[in-house]
Amino acid sequence: MTVAGGPVGNVLGSVISAPIIEEATKGLGVLLISIFLRKEFDDIVDGIVYAGVIALGFATVENILYYGSQFAES
Repeated sequence: MTVAGGPVGNVLGSVISAPIIEEATKGLGVLLISIFLRKEFDDIVDGIVYAGVIALGFATVENILYYGSQFAES
């Protein structure tokens, strides 16, 4: 039984590594906005709004890709 290539690896990848990468990417987006758009990022509410917009965009793209792959398979 191989852990990385078998069914156990698929479960570990989707339960452990995928959420870590996704959440780190969202955090990186907020960090980049706070660095490059410093003048616009002047309050804690701005950070909350930008994080929400990034999360909404990420979820939208993720769902489009998921539904597109399901449509292509059928």
